[in-house]
Amino acid sequence: MMVKRVFVLSDMDFDGWTGAASVWKTEYQGICDKSAAEGFAVPQVVFWNVGTSKASMPVVAEQEGAALVSGYSKNLVRLFLEAGGELTPAAVVADAISGPEYGALEVFD
Repeated sequence: MMVKRVFVLSDMDFDGWTGAASVWKTEYQGICDKSAAEGFAVPQVVFWNVGTSKASMPVVAEQEGAALVSGYSKNLVRLFLEAGGELTPAAVVADAISGPEYGALEVFD
């Protein structure tokens, strides 16, 4: 059974461990290269920076098969765990407005 999704959680810059030789290669490109060299399919990779730094981007924004998550809150972790690792913008918004304090609100059009 192959790994389908990998979560990389860090509180530091993602490129801090790669060294000078790979400065122009994203971490995701490195994962793709190593997987291909070994004959494995590339898993979906979720890079989650739980720290506050915005300096490093381990993957380009439009890269298929990879996702970026930044920041930390107990609600985000709860949503992440309850959703089986599937974090979508719609799921985050729905969770944010699903509390009982919003039950009395009505939408008028």
